[in-house]
Amino acid sequence: MAWTTTDGKYWQSKTGPTNFAPCPLLPAPCVKASPKEVTVRLMFDVDKFMVPDNVFNQGEVAKIDQYIKQLKATPEKELITVVGHTDASGSDKYNFDLGLKRAKAVRDYIISRGYPADSVAPPESRGESEPLPGFDPLSVEQRRVTLTKTEKTEL
Repeated sequence: MAWTTTDGKYWQSKTGPTNFAPCPLLPAPCVKASPKEVTVRLMFDVDKFMVPDNVFNQGEVAKIDQYIKQLKATPEKELITVVGHTDASGSDKYNFDLGLKRAKAVRDYIISRGYPADSVAPPESRGESEPLPGFDPLSVEQRRVTLTKTEKTEL
């Protein structure tokens, strides 16, 4: 397992969180731990959902690429959950469906970048039901996809 401290140093242990040494002292190369959750604020064109074609803030697509790179570099088996959110324009059903299309597009993008399909959960949508606090419900900031990882367990 790998951990990161608040000062950005990385630690690794084979026996658990009470017995760690700094990565530079380990014989294997240090692997940067990937964050548990990443929120990607993809600014889609109106009524659009394709990644990267319909995203006009490509820096956020680069954020997905970096996250995938980190996940692929860690030895742990991670399951990624992809949840789409929308702003409050449109009906509840429309926004739920659009959030699902956006989550599916991001899931497909992650897989197209080489992350195993069986390690990405089916897409989910919250539509407009979980707005970000501090932002207008109609603002572009509400259009986002949240990527969350959990340790993948074998059945």
